[in-house]
This record gives sequence, structure tokens and C-alpha cells, in this order.
Amino acid sequence: MNNKIELQKLVEHFDVNIDFYKDTKKAYNEHSCRIEFIDPFLKILGWDVANEKGAAPQYREVIAENYSSRSDRPDYTMTLRGVAKFFVEAKKPSVDITKVDAPAIQTRKYGWNAKHRVAVLTNFEFLAIYDTCHFPLENDSCTVARYRLYHYSEYVEKLDEICSLISKSAVYSGAFDQ
Repeated sequence: MNNKIELQKLVEHFDVNIDFYKDTKKAYNEHSCRIEFIDPFLKILGWDVANEKGAAPQYREVIAENYSSRSDRPDYTMTLRGVAKFFVEAKKPSVDITKVDAPAIQTRKYGWNAKHRVAVLTNFEFLAIYDTCHFPLENDSCTVARYRLYHYSEYVEKLDEICSLISKSAVYSGAFDQ
């Protein structure tokens, strides 16, 4: 299926139910957001999130942190033949990643500590790409070192741009490192 059509369906599904997803009383959690929206979005970007190709554990394209753990590790590690290239940190939609600073600082710390160029933060409503070459400070706002910010309503229109930044093909072609 065409990636733009698939993404359009995903965006429409999110849009129809956005009030539910963002309502803190409805208990729509990060685990559900990852399964319903973030995993499929990463798959549209070319990543083999579920290791459907059966790569050996050390060569998986995506290393996903256990959904039920509260560890201090990023939710997804995107790799090039087993070498970590960038992290994706997920939050539930009720966390406004455009206003709350802590998720951005956490994401930037992951990238900084790993010496990555970028790190990604998403709650599916927004996708934020951070430049992790800047040391994250505890009092930084969520806008510090933010390289790009996309709203879900822009995903289809800006899919080529997003792909040029964080897709599997960008990483595997070498464009990501340039």
C-alpha cells in the first residue's frame, strides 16, 4: 500500500478520536499510543519495528524498550546494522510535548549521552526532532535545540521531508550522517 495513503488513514483515525486520546481521565496510555500509532508510523518510515524480517537480535533495525518497564532507556533505538543511530522517545497524547519541558530534556539527554546527532520525541500528535549536539540543561525549555516540529495534520504533506530526516532509507543510504 502506498505510504501516503497508509499514513493518511492513520492520521484520520487519530483525528477522529483525538479528544479521547488527550483526555487525562480516559487513561489512554503510552503503550496504546505506541502500538496504535507510533509503531505504524515508524513502519511507514521504513523501519522494521517488529523485526518481521527475522534479523538476528544484534542486527535488528529497531530495538524497542519493553512496553511495561519504567527503565531509563529510550523507547526505540533506530539502528544501522546493529549500530544505534538515533533514539525515539514516546509519550502518551495527553502529554503536551510542545509545552512540557521534561520529555524534551529526557530525549535530548538520551541523544547527548549516546553522542547522536538527533533524537526524536513524539506523542503522535506532534513529532519533534532535536539536535542533540547541544548539552541539555535541567532548566531548558522544550524549544531549546528543537530542529523540527511537525503536527500530525502535516504528516502526509511533509512525509518526504520527514523521511529525508529520520527514515530507514535516509539512515541506510548515508544521507542521515550528512
